[in-house]
Amino acid sequence: MLFTISSHDPTHQLQTVMEYFRQYNSSNSRNSVPIPLSRKQLAGLTGLRIETVIRTIKKMERQNMLRIEQGKIYYAKE
Repeated sequence: MLFTISSHDPTHQLQTVMEYFRQYNSSNSRNSVPIPLSRKQLAGLTGLRIETVIRTIKKMERQNMLRIEQGKIYYAKE
């Protein structure tokens, strides 16, 4: 996982972390999995700046990779 997170693409880095939480909550039958981390925590895990995390999350939302409801991130299952 550390090798994957060291990628230069912020979308790939965040997607890897969110995929880990999706697999961890695989018993969940809903269409999406809540990510129990703040943007600051995601930045700390991936080594990205908070601003980069916010921009990348918005980009991922536009690409329908995740959704944001009331400030919470929900990663869509494939």
